[in-house]
Amino acid sequence: MSKLFSKSSGDFADLSEAFDRSAIRFDDFGRYGLKGRVTATSFDQVQSLLAVATDTGLVYVLGQDGVEVVYEVPSHQPVEHLHLHRTHLTVIDTRNALYTWNIDERAALKPIAQAYIRGVVTASYIEPSLDWLFLGFKDGSMQAWDLEAEQLNDDFRVKNLYFEKQEEDRVMGYDHALPRFHISPIVSIQMHPTNLGIMLIGYPDGAVLYSVKQGVVKDYYDLSTFRPRPHLRQATFSPSGDHILAAYDNGLLAFFDIKDPATPVQLRTLAETHITTGLRSTDIPDPVHDVLWACREQDPTDTYLLVAGGSPDGIKGVTMLDYGQPPVKATEYSDFFASPRRQRLFPLEPLEEVIALQSLATASPYYNNHAPRGILLRHLSGRIHCVEPDAGAPLPTFELHPTLRFVDPPVYSFSVVETTRDVFASLEDPLRTMRRTQPLLIGGAPAKRRLRHFDSRSLLYSLHGRSVRISDVSHFELIDPPLLEIDLGLVMPSEQRPVRVAGAGKEFVVVYESGAVSIHTLALDGSPEIAPGPYKVMSDGLPTPIAAAQTWLLPIDEGAGDNPSAGAIFPNFLLRPRQGDVSSLTLSQVGFLVVCYQTGVFCVVDMRGPAVIHVADVSQVHKTKEKSLFRRSGPSAAQQAGAGADEYVTSSSVLTQNVEGRLCLVIVLGTSTGRMLRYEILREPNGTFSVVLIDFTSSEMQGAIKTLLGCSSTGRLSDAVGSDLRELQLAADHQDAVILVSKDAIKSIVGPKQKQYKAELRQGHVRDAGLVRLRGSTAAVVLIVVTPVGVAEVYSVPHLRYIGNSKLPAFIDAVPSFIGANGDILTSTDRAELGLMNIFGSGIGLRDVPPDALYDATKQPSIARPVITTWAWLTGTQYVRPADFDMILTGGRPRPLSRAAQERVDAQARQQALLEKRAEVESRQQERRTDAAARNAGGWLRGSGAGAGRNVYGEMERNVAERGERVSQLNDTMDNLGKAANGWLGEIDKFTRDMKKQAAMTAAKSYLPF
Repeated sequence: MSKLFSKSSGDFADLSEAFDRSAIRFDDFGRYGLKGRVTATSFDQVQSLLAVATDTGLVYVLGQDGVEVVYEVPSHQPVEHLHLHRTHLTVIDTRNALYTWNIDERAALKPIAQAYIRGVVTASYIEPSLDWLFLGFKDGSMQAWDLEAEQLNDDFRVKNLYFEKQEEDRVMGYDHALPRFHISPIVSIQMHPTNLGIMLIGYPDGAVLYSVKQGVVKDYYDLSTFRPRPHLRQATFSPSGDHILAAYDNGLLAFFDIKDPATPVQLRTLAETHITTGLRSTDIPDPVHDVLWACREQDPTDTYLLVAGGSPDGIKGVTMLDYGQPPVKATEYSDFFASPRRQRLFPLEPLEEVIALQSLATASPYYNNHAPRGILLRHLSGRIHCVEPDAGAPLPTFELHPTLRFVDPPVYSFSVVETTRDVFASLEDPLRTMRRTQPLLIGGAPAKRRLRHFDSRSLLYSLHGRSVRISDVSHFELIDPPLLEIDLGLVMPSEQRPVRVAGAGKEFVVVYESGAVSIHTLALDGSPEIAPGPYKVMSDGLPTPIAAAQTWLLPIDEGAGDNPSAGAIFPNFLLRPRQGDVSSLTLSQVGFLVVCYQTGVFCVVDMRGPAVIHVADVSQVHKTKEKSLFRRSGPSAAQQAGAGADEYVTSSSVLTQNVEGRLCLVIVLGTSTGRMLRYEILREPNGTFSVVLIDFTSSEMQGAIKTLLGCSSTGRLSDAVGSDLRELQLAADHQDAVILVSKDAIKSIVGPKQKQYKAELRQGHVRDAGLVRLRGSTAAVVLIVVTPVGVAEVYSVPHLRYIGNSKLPAFIDAVPSFIGANGDILTSTDRAELGLMNIFGSGIGLRDVPPDALYDATKQPSIARPVITTWAWLTGTQYVRPADFDMILTGGRPRPLSRAAQERVDAQARQQALLEKRAEVESRQQERRTDAAARNAGGWLRGSGAGAGRNVYGEMERNVAERGERVSQLNDTMDNLGKAANGWLGEIDKFTRDMKKQAAMTAAKSYLPF
């Protein structure tokens, strides 16, 4: 091995000597994203809160400014049904266990009520103006759960409403009659938009209009004569309540007039209209999974329909049927539903099957879906996607809640760069001036958070599908919207799917499946804006001093021949060497890009030109030990001899090191065979840069090198930063250490004597590694190693002495973790969730963070619930108020008190009893004080002079009078006793005479013959 480090004064001291092992305590700051696959959603329009449940048994309640409270289902089972209504969060899991939380209580993270429902719940529904949860079961029956009393109402139970009709069809011998063993479960429940007394219940056989007040079936809406008979998926009212839509598993949409259940007004699919008895096309459409009939804010009769599924050509997505204003004549409704004003398929990317639609209404909670600002789509894969209701375009990222924008779409790749506060401010201030809109969710209030001090800021470059987002992750809440989002599908449509992203301040690069790399620069000289794309990649390469790379670096035309305005954001150029997949990528903060390929070739790009300043093949660098020192002339012929075509770069870094007593920029490469190579970046007299080989090591590591870390003897981390450019080629007297990390080994090379230290791994192999510099009184540098089992091990620097370990609060071996210089660890905790934690904290967990406030009692619906028309009331339709509805469901008895009301009553009773007891005690005390005062007054008068005699005689007179009263009472008692005794003796005498008379009569009768 050549001399990796020049001579310097002093030895390389142990930088971890001052480190205290007790400092290894994790702070679990927070999570970004959702854990698990989304299974249910619910939206409260009044409180503007969104609840999202996953198959891991977690329920996320989201609000404004990053407001988020996570509730955990005790059974840890997937959530099947979810409802957020006023202060109640109700969940039913796959085992039919019902749990209720009170979101008005901040500390109530445990359910206040739970019950196990008998039967399988197949449908559930809550009317916004009521406090009842209607449950539909697999056997076709329905019951109501009292949200306030937190119990199942036994007085209201609806049997299977289709059983009698099916029995009648069998008796009449109809062809469409179903067998007796057929049982229809409830698939949907909905209340009439204007009449609380009417309910629409959907069965696979059809829909039933049920009168809750009368307890009878009003009408049946089905396609019993259609062949083959389809199965209903969902039934819904129109926003006005005049029509009913039934969606079926064969793609049919049946529009019924609520007053004419015999024949649909219009029977159609998304491709065919005016269908009578069967589909004309041989291609059966996909099943309709969900429908949403919404209206616009100004006019509830101006409606449109969203259909999930039902496409005839197999295209997965959501179709919009914009109907607008209804016709005047009832006879025109057939053509009205057949020919909407507009019909379009939402351009979803990727095209996944949508199984549920969640309306995020803004105007009011009524009319089913009143002026939704966004539609939350739930895909079969568990992914959620938020789009605009009219155009189907994704909602702007700035309007979404941090959790939603982190998973919509989910993170595919990410990288984190630590930069100074000055650089961050120059990037943040212009971007924060971009136009913002009101956030989608405005409910709740954030709690006070613990402030953190930062000497540097952490920028997260995340790849979401075909979009790149730049966010500040210095604070664990990730409350602020992304600083920037760029849609690569618009900017670079000619390239394949992006697979990796890396950034450094105002520059970032994106790697595509083809191996091409696009380089982007944020020219923030004015008001930032994204220049319109798409951009055209030119065929003529940029000038470069490397002859073999003349066509590698291609300029990008900014479009329309006009230069973008100052402050525009656009791609600079495209690196397309056609060398296969990218194996390693490093974008330094000093303007150099190192791209390495699996063919063994790597290139260095100077971002200032831009220009390719170096191209080499690491497999051509000879593996014999080289004793010579640093040479400006580059590698010798012996070093360029072929030494294996299967070697390629697996890790790269740009560091500042002491080379021959000078501070230099050094590119350090680690290969798949365990070798390390070093190249120096030299400034030429003409202002350009060149790259020359310094030295390399032989294959002494076990396996490929995953990570290269550098540190100086002064305790400074060696990653090159912008301030280092001013000190290049200046005298340096410090020593350097390079830490090589592979999957199964860790080794450090220290100082001019080239000392080597190795670490013995204790928890399997290495997953990720990073250097952490502790500040304050415990100034030290340590090496953090994260293992696949979620354990963080701590080693000293540079001797790699084992110090200790700690279990990560959450971890999953999915994507590489980031280990910051301040001890922050950003790691994957689930497929769509990242967690931020600090290994040298104070032991604060997620439950120690104060929860946010969710419920605001001052918020009320903007309008009252719509009621029936005056004409409907005059013609005999009964108007049912919410109070009347409660009496109907309870059978005329008063509704049981809620838990809170019962607690208030009990508290008032306890308070009243306490007041009565206190009054009784005070009364007794007053009597004692009066008696004592009287006695004291009498005793004082007896010995107080001339009037004493009169008082003494007066007292004797009072005593005699009291004694007379007692004697009189005793005489009265004796008189009463004497009267009672005389009466008793009289009764005995009368009884004796009667007995004698009866005995005489009995004896006489015995002698008579008759």
